[in-house]
Amino acid sequence: MRENNPKIYVETLGYCHVDSEFNATPGLLPKRLNDNKRFFENPNLRVPFINLDIPLPEMVNNKENNLKSLLDYIRQKGWPNGIQPDFVTHKQLLQKLASTYEEMEIYVVKMNGVVFMYKNNAVEPRLANFLWVFRHHLTKETENEPIETDGTVRKGVFNASIDMGSGGKRENILYSGKIDLIDDNYRHNDVKVVAGAGIVFWEAKSILFYWQSFFGNSTHILLGIRTGNYPKDRRTWPPKSLPPLSVFKVQKMSLTKLYKGAEAHLSKLPYKKQMNDGYEDIRGFLSIIREHVKNDGDGFVFSRNEGGGEWTIRRDEEAVADFKNEIFRNIPI
Repeated sequence: MRENNPKIYVETLGYCHVDSEFNATPGLLPKRLNDNKRFFENPNLRVPFINLDIPLPEMVNNKENNLKSLLDYIRQKGWPNGIQPDFVTHKQLLQKLASTYEEMEIYVVKMNGVVFMYKNNAVEPRLANFLWVFRHHLTKETENEPIETDGTVRKGVFNASIDMGSGGKRENILYSGKIDLIDDNYRHNDVKVVAGAGIVFWEAKSILFYWQSFFGNSTHILLGIRTGNYPKDRRTWPPKSLPPLSVFKVQKMSLTKLYKGAEAHLSKLPYKKQMNDGYEDIRGFLSIIREHVKNDGDGFVFSRNEGGGEWTIRRDEEAVADFKNEIFRNIPI
């Protein structure tokens, strides 16, 4: 990864489990890739069909606001390695800045020299059913192990060191984010379910998948390639007659390959966001924050419309009040 983005270095600092009320339990590891790893390691093995079209049990899927779980982690552990960062945030904000020009609203508060920021999302989280089923298939420890329903999320705590391009200055961002699974060597892997790994994958999904994995300090993505509905998907027709809505092939792709493939395909589509734009957009956003958020206690809302463009910046103590209170409750000021 680092050879592709030498201006951004990601380091894993710790792990935790987060419950449905966003309480963090430090030191607990992500789930581990089970014996199904053999299908990723040996492409000659035939993958048994994995039916994705199964009803999920009722699950807790609460929306986290105000960096609650990361702040709770810091309350218990202190600053990782005793080093105060420049910024504190969550992985979703970084990956969205790097991969999309979607509409965004970001709450920003400065306390004790540290800038805390989180992406406000009014949309309730949506369960990705196919992904839940496939990920469970790769991590279950027994054949009949049920899918977890209690809302536990396994997260990593990371530091991203970003070259700001001015005299060698770097900014350090402490953040947390979900980890799908680890392998036997404790390397992180992201899990994805896609309808194919062709043009649509490279042109529409690869940039987001890359930055999600990059900021999760993953070495690979594990792809489950699935069929669609019958009769819409020709792969379900004779003579192949693959079962509908099932994984029939898997692929392990390194982040180096993902980056190079995405870069090559997107370079032919100049109207789309390019791979190097991700670094520039994050660096630019941090620079804008430094220009406007100068004093301890400052609270701002940064927003932009769909398609990118200029950030709208407003001081809004009322909007960030809950965020500021959450910081006060957990971080020694």
